Amino acid sequence: AFRQDPRRLRSYQDLDAPGEEVTVIDYRSL
Repeated sequence: AFRQDPRRLRSYQDLDAPGEEVTVIDYRSL
């Protein structure tokens, strides 16, 4: 889940979401 861009991870981490969920959201954004 941390293989994605750290910048985008920071944005999603702000939502206090788990690492796994961050990857799902990242794919949805694409």
